[in-house]
Amino acid sequence: MCWKEITTSGCTVGFGQANRSPGSEELIIMQKIKGKAGVAKNTRIGIVGAGIGGCALACALKQRGFVDVKIYEKDKSFSERRQGYGLTIQQAVNSLLELGIQSIFDLDTPSTARYIFAENGDIISFFGRTFYKFVDSKKFNVHLSRQDLRYLLMEPVRQYVSWNKRVADIKVGASVTLQFAPNPPVPLGNANISEEEVDLLVGADGI
Repeated sequence: MCWKEITTSGCTVGFGQANRSPGSEELIIMQKIKGKAGVAKNTRIGIVGAGIGGCALACALKQRGFVDVKIYEKDKSFSERRQGYGLTIQQAVNSLLELGIQSIFDLDTPSTARYIFAENGDIISFFGRTFYKFVDSKKFNVHLSRQDLRYLLMEPVRQYVSWNKRVADIKVGASVTLQFAPNPPVPLGNANISEEEVDLLVGADGI
């Protein structure tokens, strides 16, 4: 039994591989990710984290015909997470459109304004246009709050999301077994531990 992790772009990808000699795990994993070695459409795929990265991956898998995808999120609901800073989306606009996320333009809050503040919060000066009408994605960036983008990416795959699933442990064999514990954590003696198995596990731990 061999287990190999590759961490890239905020995601940790692991495969449970039975009876495989060590030494070529990196190539095997990257080939599977790129589709060169082939991954069956009924492969049980688990994604830990229902953030922007996890939901985008789920959208891509759904688009490519994978039928057994689950997203495990420790939050109890979508609204539990506090909203982070806004995003300026540049090269990713076309990628989002390819995922079928057409409504990014409807939620765009375009602005080129930059403000300079005094220590007491007073505005000293600003430059740029506060708002403009979206005209051309090749010329203008798209500005969204993180929670708005997360919502748009989650809508097509909402049925994949399992809420209140805090991963407490991972066991690797011929498949990958995830152990879940209550969130927030409780003393081990009182924990209601549950388990699920997947064939491929992706840790989408935030971008």
